[in-house]
Amino acid sequence: MLMEMAKSKELYQGVLHDSLRIITEAVARTFEVQMVSVWLFTENRSMIRCVDMYELSTDNHSQGMELKAADYPAYFKALAKEELIAAHDAHNDPRTREFLDSYLAPFGITSMLDVPIRLKGQIIGAVCYEHVGPPRKWTMAEQNFAHAPADYISLAMEAEERRQAEEELAKYRDHLEELVKERTRDLEAAQEELVKREKLSVLGQLTATVSHEIRNPLGVIRASAYYLQRKSVGKDEKTAKHLNRIEEQVALCDTIVGDLLEYTRGSRSEVIHGKINPLLEKVLEEIATPEQVTLVSELSPELTMVLFDRDKIRRVVINLILNAFTAVTMRREKWNNEQGPYHPLVKVTSSAADNGIRIEVEDNGIGMDDETARRAFEPLFTTWARGTGLGLAIVKKIVEEHGGSVSLDSILNHGTKVTVIIPKRVKS
Repeated sequence: MLMEMAKSKELYQGVLHDSLRIITEAVARTFEVQMVSVWLFTENRSMIRCVDMYELSTDNHSQGMELKAADYPAYFKALAKEELIAAHDAHNDPRTREFLDSYLAPFGITSMLDVPIRLKGQIIGAVCYEHVGPPRKWTMAEQNFAHAPADYISLAMEAEERRQAEEELAKYRDHLEELVKERTRDLEAAQEELVKREKLSVLGQLTATVSHEIRNPLGVIRASAYYLQRKSVGKDEKTAKHLNRIEEQVALCDTIVGDLLEYTRGSRSEVIHGKINPLLEKVLEEIATPEQVTLVSELSPELTMVLFDRDKIRRVVINLILNAFTAVTMRREKWNNEQGPYHPLVKVTSSAADNGIRIEVEDNGIGMDDETARRAFEPLFTTWARGTGLGLAIVKKIVEEHGGSVSLDSILNHGTKVTVIIPKRVKS
């Protein structure tokens, strides 16, 4: 039996429930006793509670019975002082006869052999061998052998304590690692925000300083180009082509300066209380759609009125549509005809949202990877050859000025959808 328990992995895995079942079953068969039970003191030591009782005849385990020290003072005194309680006649032994009516007689127990269980030098309970039938005289060999299972129970309890301590340590380590990661994320976010604010501060100062200095020469260049265009009408197509290119680049520079001013300083708001669809319809009518690109709309007629700045929301919608045009154009340029036909599509929709309205601009263009999508609204961030990286940043800024929100969903090489929510606010 000792060899069987010594080889049992369960005793060293720290699962006390399994260990006790193995020990009580092995001891009951070896000792040929009807019941083997394990009892442990409660925290205040006012009682002992059965944590496992094995009945050999029924091959059944049970637990939960409690014995109070106040009801059985002689037994508890003997258990605290003696190395072993060998009650050959449990009904008459002064140490155990207190159990006659409540425990011995109901179970038919005539003889008891109880051994204290010690852990870290303290008695924490007892293992009880209980014989049913004619009174049994416990031999000296049996009494000596009875200590071994108590020692194995102590080892099993130490293994459980060790397992619990290791689990608590692992939880603490995981929690500590998570705290470190969280703190690191917070510091990285704070550092990123600080760098962004410093960049925007420098950008704002620079924009305020040079915008006037840039726009004055741009105005001169534009006026001169216009004068030369009028003078060269019908005379030289090559000259006209270059003058048109100058005009286009001047317009681009002027747009860039406007974007910088819009983002760093903003502009005065002129809020109206009205419906959004007429504005969307006008933008869709006026915007120049690239060749081979289809622009469609699906505007819900049942939209609530909201407070919005007409020019700023117009800027939001135009920025989103132009971004979509660029995305589908880039995908068309990279498209392999062997994949089948590609039909560039940009769709603008409006619909009701919780306490407001929703505007969506969706395309089937080049899309974005996860990192690009995560940084899409970050000012001065762009992956395009031409662009200031302010288009979506301005969108976010304007929408948030309206108390709304903007989100982006994108799949690389499949398309992008930007959703703008404008809440319904009380008109003051």
